[in-house]
Amino acid sequence: MGEPRTPQEAIDRARNADVIGVAESLGAVFKANPEAGVPCPGCGGTDRFAVSRAKNVFSCRASGEGGDAIRLVRHVTGCGFAEAIEILTGVKPAPVRSPAEVANARREVNEYREKARRVAHGIWRSARRPGDLLRDYFALRGLEANPACIPTLREIAAHPYWTWSKERRCFVKLGEAPAMVAAITDAAGRFIGVHQTWLDLARANGKAVFFDPETGEQLDAKKVRGSQRGGRIVLRGPRTGASDDQPQFDRLAVGEGLETVFGWDHVKAPEWTALWVAINLDNMSGRATESVPHPTMVRADALGRKRMVKVSGPCPDMADTECLIVPPGRFSKVTFLGDGDSDGFSTTAAMHRARARAPADSHPEIDWAPPGMDWGDVANMAKQEAAE
Repeated sequence: MGEPRTPQEAIDRARNADVIGVAESLGAVFKANPEAGVPCPGCGGTDRFAVSRAKNVFSCRASGEGGDAIRLVRHVTGCGFAEAIEILTGVKPAPVRSPAEVANARREVNEYREKARRVAHGIWRSARRPGDLLRDYFALRGLEANPACIPTLREIAAHPYWTWSKERRCFVKLGEAPAMVAAITDAAGRFIGVHQTWLDLARANGKAVFFDPETGEQLDAKKVRGSQRGGRIVLRGPRTGASDDQPQFDRLAVGEGLETVFGWDHVKAPEWTALWVAINLDNMSGRATESVPHPTMVRADALGRKRMVKVSGPCPDMADTECLIVPPGRFSKVTFLGDGDSDGFSTTAAMHRARARAPADSHPEIDWAPPGMDWGDVANMAKQEAAE
C-alpha cells in the first residue's frame, strides 16, 4: 500500500473555498470592502492583508504570501498541505492502493453485500402477507391505504431489534415488536434489501421505541438490511421501469418515505400514477458535484473557530450511478415529493439534484408539502376537514 494521498475531489473543493469566509474563520475582521487592507490573521500589522472577491485569492504585503484558501490556511497556521485540506474539508489523506488491492476490496464488498442480501431475503420470506397489523397502522396514521393489495409489503408479529454494543463489541438484542417490512428492488426488479419498521400501535405515531442501553439515546424505529443504493420500494406501478412493464402507468411519483408517498397519493395523485419510495433523501437525489455553505448552521473547525457547515449543493454528480435512476422514455411526468418539515436549505438542494437527474422527457417537477408538514400530515388534515 502506497503513501497516504489526499483525494483530488477534496483538493479541488478546498481550492474553491470562499477565501473571505476562510479568512474570517481564521480571525480576519473586514470592513465594508474586503479588498481594503486589514490586519493579517497570520502576521498582524494594520493594513497588510486583503482579499480579491473577483479572483477569490488573498495577499499579504508584508510576507509576500498570497493565493487560494489552501495557501491562506498554511500561511496562518503553519500547517502542511494535507493538513490544510483537512481543515478546509474534513477529508484526511487515504493510502493509495494497488490495482490488486482495489480488486480485492471490491470483491470483499460484493461478498458482504450478497451475504447481507441473503439475510434480508430470509427476513422477507419469514414475514406474512399484510393483515390487521398494517391496516391498523395506516389507519392510525390517518392514511387510506390497502396494504393487502401491495405485494412489496409484509408484516411480522414479533420481530427482534438488534443494535451494536460498543462496550461488548457485538450486536445485542434489545427486544421484539411487531414490524412492517418492505421489499427493496433494483432497477431490474431484483430483490436487494428489506426495509424494516418496528411498530407499537399504542403510541400516537405507531412506531416502537427502543433505547441504547449504553447511552440512553432513542434509536431509530426504521432500519434497512441488505442494500438500498439505487433501490426503491414499489407501492404501485412498474417494478422495473421498462416500457412493457405495466405501460398504463405513464406517471411516476417518488418520495422519501412510505407515509409521504401514501399521503400524497391520497391528496393529489392523478390516475395511473406509479408510486415509488426512495427510502432516503440521498438515494433519491444522488451525490452533488460540490458542497456549499449552509446559511445558518455553524460548527467549530479543527482550530476551534466557528465556521459555516457545508452541505451537498444542488448540482448533481451525474457519474453517481448508485442512486435511484428514473429510466428515460418511460414516464410522461415525474413528480418528486418534498417534505416541508426538514431543513429547508439542504432538502431543497437535494430535491433540485433529484429533478436535474431525471430525464428531460419525463418533465420532472417538485411538489412541496406546506412548511412544517410532510404529505402524510397534509393527508391527515384533508381527512379531518372532510369529516367536519
